Amino acid sequence: MIINRDFNIHSSSLSLSWFYNKKLLGKKSENVAANYLKKYGFKVIDRNIRSRFAEIDIIARFSGSSHTIGQNIDCVDCFRPESRTLYFVEVRARIGVRNQDLIERSINCLKLYRIINLGKIYAINHGLEDLSIGILVIAITWYNPHRVNITCHEVDF
Repeated sequence: MIINRDFNIHSSSLSLSWFYNKKLLGKKSENVAANYLKKYGFKVIDRNIRSRFAEIDIIARFSGSSHTIGQNIDCVDCFRPESRTLYFVEVRARIGVRNQDLIERSINCLKLYRIINLGKIYAINHGLEDLSIGILVIAITWYNPHRVNITCHEVDF
């Protein structure tokens, strides 16, 4: 685990209809995940890459200093991102589910295989094939429209 932390979300929107709509909740969760990555020194390169068989929510590369993700924050297994790695990020969101294992188990081997293959094609098409590949899963638990818990894991494959 990289980090597990609660955050307050400040939304300028008075409408909370997105919280009850699965598609809009997914879009909002991806925005929260992208901001989370930026906060910890990642540069978001692309978002919502799709093929017939797969989708990658976020493609990012670490561009910050060599500090540890989760530094000065209570984390179990901090990880040091590499600048020579292209990270493919899968965002998972649930409302009110505190058990993060439930979210993480929702990603199976077939999903990972498809993300890796689409990621390789993306890297080749964008001249990034010399970079290593990493997969991050960002699990977001929404307690209410203004409070979330974010857990980020690097997937070994």
